[in-house]
Amino acid sequence: MSTINPTIESARLAAEAVREINHRTINPGAFNWPSEAYDTIGELARLLHRLPQALEQIAVYLLAEHKAGRVVADWGSYAGGTEAAINDAVAALEQARHWVEKSAGELDLAHNATAGLSAAKAEA
Repeated sequence: MSTINPTIESARLAAEAVREINHRTINPGAFNWPSEAYDTIGELARLLHRLPQALEQIAVYLLAEHKAGRVVADWGSYAGGTEAAINDAVAALEQARHWVEKSAGELDLAHNATAGLSAAKAEA
């Protein structure tokens, strides 16, 4: 019986949580108050601010495993080209890290912009 690596399980849970947010927010009634949208934006920003560290640590792992000779590209489009596979993966992870950081900054702006929003008072 195999067990799932806890790192993979954590990533799977994070992906599932985002999927659930997507399903919940498809409904126009997902929020009762503007402050709930504000809080959700803030939590999503927090998620993105944390993601670059994981991406960088995965790249460091791949580079170290390659340097130690403990990884080989033995199938797929990179078969026989381990160094190219590692280099492309690390470059892609770096680009992803860059765009996630940029997206986190944009969410910070949205979070700040929604900070003062409240429900309009109903007119009598």
